[in-house]
Amino acid sequence: MRDLIKRILKEEVGVPSGIADSAKRLYLDLITRLKRKTITGNSNFNLLFKNKDGKYSFADFKNFENIKIEFVFEGYDIAENPSRSGILIMGMGHQSEAQLNDLFDLVNVTNNTTTLSITLAIPTSIPEITNKDVIKTLMDNQVMIVSSLAHELKHAYDGYKKPTEKIKNRAPYTVYSNVKTGIREVDEFIYFLYFITTIENLVRPSEIYSQMQEGNISREDFLEFISSNTTYQTLKKINNFSVDNLISTLKEKPEEIDLFISKNTNYDIPEDIDKKIELFFNIIYVELSRNILSRAHSILTNNFFESLFGVSEEKQKFLDAYETEILRFKNNPLRYFEFQEKKFKFVSEKMMKRLSKLYSLAKPNPIKLVNKDPMTFEMRMLESKPRNIKS
Repeated sequence: MRDLIKRILKEEVGVPSGIADSAKRLYLDLITRLKRKTITGNSNFNLLFKNKDGKYSFADFKNFENIKIEFVFEGYDIAENPSRSGILIMGMGHQSEAQLNDLFDLVNVTNNTTTLSITLAIPTSIPEITNKDVIKTLMDNQVMIVSSLAHELKHAYDGYKKPTEKIKNRAPYTVYSNVKTGIREVDEFIYFLYFITTIENLVRPSEIYSQMQEGNISREDFLEFISSNTTYQTLKKINNFSVDNLISTLKEKPEEIDLFISKNTNYDIPEDIDKKIELFFNIIYVELSRNILSRAHSILTNNFFESLFGVSEEKQKFLDAYETEILRFKNNPLRYFEFQEKKFKFVSEKMMKRLSKLYSLAKPNPIKLVNKDPMTFEMRMLESKPRNIKS
């Protein structure tokens, strides 16, 4: 009965039963395999793990034969990045394949191999790393790696449970995770757009539950844990986002705005700071919209002839309608940022409440039993109050 209740609680907060255990088993097997792996010339490599006897299965996600982990290495110059050093974990990912149906939805292609990736950045001063270097990096960041594996496995699970996805969800997600302007506050705004997408929100509870498991978090510890959790803190930051604050910050960076405008358009740069920011917002909005439309077009162009002669009439109608939808703020781009501010507050608050429910999955508080042993009889006498003993 207790296991049934716990499974129901996990489902309610969005954590598939057994996902944290599967992520931990995969991590331990990954370390074991790396000990036997020879790495040459910082070259990318893959490791394949067989899901024998359902070793990595969880919930009802069982019909896959393998998990493939791709290691991708990138170089970076420490001299150009003085705040960084050593091997860095740049990110992890889940890869899948899809096809278009007649409604122009993406339909997940069933594959017997679940593919994950780990990207590491290597200083250019290190000509060749060893398996020991990679193992140390993964072990030094065990909690992050295990929870990230749970994060990526949940992406795979979501594709299995809901194999159909709207292009209108996928195209912005891809764009938000890749676009950068070089202006920190604006790049943070775009990162927030990515962070609150449905695709990412679905995996947050599993990721944080895995961290709870790794940290052996009890209900007594939960408040401190969730308050200091990076994901929860990011959601709080998103909840506090303000367009007015963004504008105030940008007013302190006229040179950066001028540089961005001159690099990305042929417009004359206004002298007035308010006009400058208005033009800047317009460029950001149009560029994001253009990139999203371009990505949607790329997804829809799924054969050689469409690449040469253009998409079909039905697909073009879909794109035209989508363009009208995402460019609805073109006459007043400031409204786009205000709209996103409201969305930020709504989605982040909803997610913080959902993550708070993970409290129900924390380990019960330990019952404290105190054995108080005075060192001597005299000490016991000092601690004891005289009592009348009635015969």
